[in-house]
Amino acid sequence: MTKDIVCKLKTHLGKRIATEPDMVYLMSGVRKLLERDDPTQTNGTLWMYCHWALHVNLTKVGTTMDFLRRVDRWISNTVAYCTPSGAGGFGEEYDLFKDFIFLTTFRQQLAGFLKNYDLPTDLCDVDEQWNAFLGAYAGVIEDERSPPELTNLTSLAL
Repeated sequence: MTKDIVCKLKTHLGKRIATEPDMVYLMSGVRKLLERDDPTQTNGTLWMYCHWALHVNLTKVGTTMDFLRRVDRWISNTVAYCTPSGAGGFGEEYDLFKDFIFLTTFRQQLAGFLKNYDLPTDLCDVDEQWNAFLGAYAGVIEDERSPPELTNLTSLAL
């Protein structure tokens, strides 16, 4: 099974991933391999972005909730000037900013994942390809219904 998925992904990654269907197919294949080979979710960020692209319900444990809690804490502490909560500090804010704006950890984990299976990494290595992929990714996740926690987050920031 793994060999078949890897072979299909190798073919798929031979072209530019710039459309929503192409992105969903890639993330689906990645997710299949993660479920088989990464049961402890050592690639937590990659798991999260797979969940975000492939599922409507993002409130289940191990999906996006940990990330959204980090964003919520940052908005509460920094943007909304509420009473600080949690252990957040400059380092945590910097890491969150990199992950939230530039998707640094997602890019790094996806690249490492692809290398681990000897798959092409141009998607992660070439900025133009990464940006096209992110455009397709954004098109898919914008269709998802926000979990209640994110909706609350947005109203808090306003």
